Amino acid sequence: MTTTEIMNNVYNAISKGLDVALQDQTSDIIDYYMLDKVNAVELTLFESTVVDGKTLTVVDDTGVVAGRALEISENGHVFQAIVLSVVDNVITVNAPFDTIFTVDAVCVVAEWNMIVDGSTTSRIFSVAPPVGVKWDITRINMTMTATAAMDDSKFGSLDALTNGVVLRKKNGEVKNIFVVSDNGGIAERCYDADYPTKVPAEIYAFRARRTFGGQDKNGVVVRLDGSESEELQIIIQDALSGGTLTKFAVVAQGHVVEG
Repeated sequence: MTTTEIMNNVYNAISKGLDVALQDQTSDIIDYYMLDKVNAVELTLFESTVVDGKTLTVVDDTGVVAGRALEISENGHVFQAIVLSVVDNVITVNAPFDTIFTVDAVCVVAEWNMIVDGSTTSRIFSVAPPVGVKWDITRINMTMTATAAMDDSKFGSLDALTNGVVLRKKNGEVKNIFVVSDNGGIAERCYDADYPTKVPAEIYAFRARRTFGGQDKNGVVVRLDGSESEELQIIIQDALSGGTLTKFAVVAQGHVVEG
């Protein structure tokens, strides 16, 4: 085959497109609540956890409250569960431990429900990988529940917010992704925003999903480097507590970056 023929074959392959086989990754899944770690209770384990166990003993349980999230990380592995009870430094959670965490593990209990008052001092909820680990966040899921009706002019069931809720990435500097003040604004920035049918107990709900990866979306993921203290943050700048809104939670999903 001549050089000209080879070049023509290459040109035809490029111009017509090449078959590409896409294969999913096999790294660990990221699926975590964004937590108020600024106001978290830091804990020291008294002894190592047991795989499939649902209790852990800490040196001091002061400040631990049932209903909040427990997060433990060690050797690049992160575990989250909801605290069911705390008695005499023994904390019971709702999910079995999937690895052994030693007394050297980083352990905190923090708020996951964003129904807080951020009007005077902003409250920051975040998700971040451990040091030495990188995460690619591909999407976030937002859910709200309330005891009053919702529509696009409200934030959940509340009046539209004055300052709004901010989604941003922090990596030494900060990069705002969006700010929203009402459900309509969330729908403009997210995908699959909807109001599920009200349940008989008069609970109203709103859900939305913002996907970053995929060419029909942003076409990029949000990469977080734990060694650079990078975080994905939600900032609450208004008073969300004290009204008819009962839950506002955000979950970040993605995968661990290999290599």
